[in-house]
Amino acid sequence: MENSQVDVMNSSNQNSLINPLVDHELALRDYTQWRKSLVEEEIMTLEATLQLTEQALTAAYRTLLVMRYRQFNSQQLLDAIDEQAITWSVELPHEYQQGAICY
Repeated sequence: MENSQVDVMNSSNQNSLINPLVDHELALRDYTQWRKSLVEEEIMTLEATLQLTEQALTAAYRTLLVMRYRQFNSQQLLDAIDEQAITWSVELPHEYQQGAICY
């Protein structure tokens, strides 16, 4: 029973960890690498990727990344975030800032 609870918690945490990873990779705008990944994963042929607009290529690559990262557990996602040195800011109300600093 305890393991199933852990799996459920990991699943809910997983979705919040995937978005920063995907957004970070999409911000790089490495269209050549995106095409290569789509071809290597046998999702599309090179010719098909070359015919995509930037918007369509971005959508296809975003889908690939989300599906790839959904295979990861929470620890693997955290490791991937660390490897890519991804950071994001968190806005805390003033009354909680001192407690967060002490923590």
